Amino acid sequence: MVLNLEWARDAGAGRSSENVAVVKAMFGLEADVLREVAIIPPLELHLSPGQVVFITGASGGGKSSLLKLMEQSLVEHEGIRALRASDVTIPRDRAVVDTFDDEPIERVLDHLSRAGLAEALVMLRAGAELSDGERCRLELAHLLRRAERVAGAGVWPIVLADEFAATLDRSTALALAHRIRRWVSHTQHATFLAATTHDD
Repeated sequence: MVLNLEWARDAGAGRSSENVAVVKAMFGLEADVLREVAIIPPLELHLSPGQVVFITGASGGGKSSLLKLMEQSLVEHEGIRALRASDVTIPRDRAVVDTFDDEPIERVLDHLSRAGLAEALVMLRAGAELSDGERCRLELAHLLRRAERVAGAGVWPIVLADEFAATLDRSTALALAHRIRRWVSHTQHATFLAATTHDD
């Protein structure tokens, strides 16, 4: 599948108010400077099952914007399903091992291990007791589980994870990225798209 991506934004030429006029005058901004600005120039992104795409760069560099643009473009394609961490709700009053509903414990342990949450004391904590990093990894475990179910139904799951490692230290983020790559290689039916400030 090929995504044709492009995004330009109005830089404010058409906006008019007393404050806008003052700012334009203060900075000497003329109308030609405020025309449409290309945030993401035209590009083609080739996606296939079994692929991992990490969008890296400094904060404010447009990673999240590019990920959103990809998600909007995916809607135009049939036979796929975009999955986001924002779709996952973690119960705050249940132990981590009890958040997977009807899954047998062996599968639950697989899901948690994949997200780096195989420590016994973490698995026994309630959702409300998790750190930000642990909650992020639990959401990811649920997201990958959903992707497996979607793939099992014959639909191509594309996992979108914006700043999935933002709350993790560099070594933990790197270990998690390796686990995700291994999972994608193993399933061969999912694609993982992620934006992250970690560049290694």
